[in-house]
Amino acid sequence: MAECPTCHKTHRVQPSRLTDDTRNVFCSFVCYRRFVGETFPERAVRTALEAQGVTVLREYKAAGRDVFDLYAPAANLLIEVDGDYWHRSEKVKARDTAKSERARARGFSVVRVSESVVRGSEFTRWLSDLFAHYPSLSSNPRLPEQLVIDLGVVLDNPLTTAAVTT
Repeated sequence: MAECPTCHKTHRVQPSRLTDDTRNVFCSFVCYRRFVGETFPERAVRTALEAQGVTVLREYKAAGRDVFDLYAPAANLLIEVDGDYWHRSEKVKARDTAKSERARARGFSVVRVSESVVRGSEFTRWLSDLFAHYPSLSSNPRLPEQLVIDLGVVLDNPLTTAAVTT
């Protein structure tokens, strides 16, 4: 038996994972992710949405075992921020598509955004498109320029169109 360092629940540990140091054995992937924390792109998306007054939940378990980076209950919207390194292979892209389809089958809307969009000049345009596509997210979204200032993001290039990928 081990204690999860995130939720402090006692849980069974597979014998192959037992070591002298069991403090890093988590009861679930969700607890592991909460312990490790969010990535910069996830934090940027969450911060931008919260700046608009959107309630956002992190590491939301939506479809069976599937966990999504962010969930906006006001629009029943799951947001997955795909890192450029981990989500470049065809195998992972197929798995991501299947994960999104399972969530849609359960009645959720799903939006995926790549790390390169979040880190690039397209991010404010993506946010504008997101609010246009899901108006229930916020009653008074600010202009993209205000978001850029609030996030401390410096745009080196002019904004380019980046459609919301649903």
